[in-house]
Amino acid sequence: MDAAQCAAVLHCSKDTVEGLAGRGELPATRFGRGWVFVTEQVLEFLRLRSEREAAERRAGIRAVPSGKAKASHPELRAAKLRGRPRKSVPALS
Repeated sequence: MDAAQCAAVLHCSKDTVEGLAGRGELPATRFGRGWVFVTEQVLEFLRLRSEREAAERRAGIRAVPSGKAKASHPELRAAKLRGRPRKSVPALS
């Protein structure tokens, strides 16, 4: 399948699919100017990612759409904020 078809299967944009493929997260190969995806590999990627995110949710880490995890536990959240304080969040000592 091509990038547009893969994006339809994953319910995301073609740019997201091409970015995942370019970073090597989603198995694909380049033919000419476009990406080609094997259906079985895309479904396996989806299965593994959904299992990983479900395990993270069970462990108390909430997955967010960008692929970055946010900690629901206050200590884990504080650890993620160190080094880059935000105006709305008081600096941690």
